[in-house]
Parts: sequence; C-alpha cells; structure tokens
Amino acid sequence: MTPTCAQRFFASQWLLRLWFGGIVLSATITALRLAGFRVGLLTDWKLAGLYLVITILAGLLGFMLAIFPGTLILGPLFHARALRNGAPFKIGDTVQIIGGCHDGRITKVYSMWQGDTMRVDIGGAAKAVYQDIFLPMQLIKIQNCEQTGAVNPHAFGTFGTSAAEQPLVPKASGDT
Repeated sequence: MTPTCAQRFFASQWLLRLWFGGIVLSATITALRLAGFRVGLLTDWKLAGLYLVITILAGLLGFMLAIFPGTLILGPLFHARALRNGAPFKIGDTVQIIGGCHDGRITKVYSMWQGDTMRVDIGGAAKAVYQDIFLPMQLIKIQNCEQTGAVNPHAFGTFGTSAAEQPLVPKASGDT
C-alpha cells in the first residue's frame, strides 16, 4: 500500500515544524523591528548584546504563544488524520509505518504507550532503545482481507485516499 502525500506530510511532523518555526521567526522579526534594529548598529557591543537578548526573549515568547493556538488548531487536524489512517489502534492490529527509517514496514501493535502513542514490533534492538514508538498519524491500519476472502481493488489508493481509507470488497454470495 502506498501512503498518500497528505499521510506522509502529517507523519513527517513538518506541520509542527512550520507552525512553531513560523511563529517564533515572526515574533523575533517583529521584536527587532520594534526595537529599531539595523545591521549598521551592530558595531556597538552594547547594542549588539541588547539585540541578542531581544532575539532570545522574542523567540521564547513566540514559542510560548504558539503552544496554545497550536493545541487548538493542530490537535484536531492530527486527530482527524489519525482517524483517516485507521485509529484508534489496539493491540494486535496490523499496521504499516509511514516515514522514517522503517517506512513501508508492515508490523503489529504490541503495546499502547504514553499519550496516544503505540509500540509496534520492529525488533528487539528498537524495543530496547524505545525506537518502536509511533504516533497514530505515523501508522496506517492494514485491513485483513482474509476475513472476507476478498482482495482490495484499491490497494494503492485513489484520489488522495489510501487502502486504509477504502472499504474492502465484500465476498460475493455465490463464492465458496
């Protein structure tokens, strides 16, 4: 099964990086503009130190300001993406990992972890160093075609949906 671009984007955590990076950068630039920053003023050590302090404080303030709206805006987006990927997952579910060094690997959930995360079976070495922990948007639930005896014709997804988002083809009544 090939994950969609949207699934890969959410699994990569780029949305969080863009959100926090953009707000921190905006807060820093705004603070420096309000302070009258000009590159020519960096020759004075006192002003350069003051601008450094302003930059650090504005970055911290931007980060703190990004947390609350980020929770309200990004949280529901991540939850919706996880639901489209087949969440909520439970122990024993067969899943495909999206992104990272285990991209495309199909494995089973063996434990629920802190928050909404799960641990999947990718080997003893990864288990020992806790590299087997994934967020729901980093996994796609694999439907079990053996239950109906049917093959999923949408195995590679269509129009932005993956096989995890597609229903299985029901077994025909005449088949044995």
